[in-house]
Amino acid sequence: MQPSVILVPAMRTSPYLVTKLRRRGIRVEVASVTQNLGNVLKSAANTVIDLAPLFRTFELMPVSDSPAPAPRRKRAL
Repeated sequence: MQPSVILVPAMRTSPYLVTKLRRRGIRVEVASVTQNLGNVLKSAANTVIDLAPLFRTFELMPVSDSPAPAPRRKRAL
């Protein structure tokens, strides 16, 4: 069975990383809202999974009901 990776890209997931993984024989699937992905990343991946239909099924939560953000920890230098 071929190893595979599913990436859920953050701000700037590099197509270079996807290309390197594929050259090592690893199948790469990218899960994101398709319209937010760059064309280079889309073409580098084996498969793109569009999450937009899934997000449309979520219920909107009023801001007053949302949990408070966790406090940030200071990094040690």
